[in-house]
Amino acid sequence: MEDLFELDRRKKVKQLSKGMTVKLALMLAVAHRPKLLVLDEPTSGLDPIVHEDFLDGVLRLICKGDTTVLFSSHNLSDVRRLADSVCILRDGKIIVQRGIEELLSSAKRVRAVLTDGHLPRWVPEQTVWQRVQRREWLLTIDDFRDEIAERIKAENPVESVEVFDLNLNDVFRDYVKGETVSQ
Repeated sequence: MEDLFELDRRKKVKQLSKGMTVKLALMLAVAHRPKLLVLDEPTSGLDPIVHEDFLDGVLRLICKGDTTVLFSSHNLSDVRRLADSVCILRDGKIIVQRGIEELLSSAKRVRAVLTDGHLPRWVPEQTVWQRVQRREWLLTIDDFRDEIAERIKAENPVESVEVFDLNLNDVFRDYVKGETVSQ
């Protein structure tokens, strides 16, 4: 890992840049081969090159398979790249914990166009977030199945229903918002 990070052995710690200090911290954290490594916003404030080097170092560590890495970050592209599973918190409480692929395949965005002057009558119980704005009704539904879209059509005054995949940013945002919004 020392070669990956290209640390200058002649420099003292106080002479290292922030990026080099972060690299050194990762090296020190893994030197004793821990079973669990906790990283809290480890890439915050790093320039793009150091950021990439750091993630490569963490990936190498993960690939060796000896260490479990608990990676806390608001940078969801990093989470998507590194994590097998994800835990989303709201107000300090776990609201969803699942494998990333499972979460992304089960959560869907539904866009329905309501008939003029009508509001939804039936809302699926798996609804994580929804918004009604004029005639547009948007829902994020977890554990989505095709039957849910059919029931939305059958039990609500809608002209059309479309279903879309979500990325991790969308899923995170909708779970954290979590409330019904009407306008």
